[in-house]
Amino acid sequence: MKASPNDDPSKEELAGAYRDRAAVFSAQGDLVQTLKCLYDELAVRQQLAAAHPESALQLSWLARSHEDIGKILLKQGEWDRSLGALSENLAVMQRTASLQPGNDLWEAKLGHAYGLVGVALARLGRRVEARENLLQGRATIARMRNARERFAESLAWCDQELAALN
Repeated sequence: MKASPNDDPSKEELAGAYRDRAAVFSAQGDLVQTLKCLYDELAVRQQLAAAHPESALQLSWLARSHEDIGKILLKQGEWDRSLGALSENLAVMQRTASLQPGNDLWEAKLGHAYGLVGVALARLGRRVEARENLLQGRATIARMRNARERFAESLAWCDQELAALN
């Protein structure tokens, strides 16, 4: 499926198709093909985000692509590459959150992005940096309105990862 250069709906469909294929391969346990599909999705998401640099929604989809790649690389033990992808996720989520300050969804994803970078750093043995990122993630989530009720699972995840550093 090829998208025309200025055909955003076709590009959205193409990105979604790559994501769907990645889910199928992931369910089958084929992480190599999963990763290939996710990189294909990422390429399309990068085009869409470049075409709409002020769109928090497009940026959040781009961030998610980086996050998904980073998580697969973590599973594969590719910690340096995972850190790169998860750092990109964090950078894009910082931009996304800055476009709509106070948006709880973006703040929650930003907090989670900090936490994932912390996990990758921990795998690399960079415990001080890991702790800093996990604490930043926890603080980002905790400062939101009704954080305890709405994001208790995210807070618990940060706490669990912090405890694993001890």
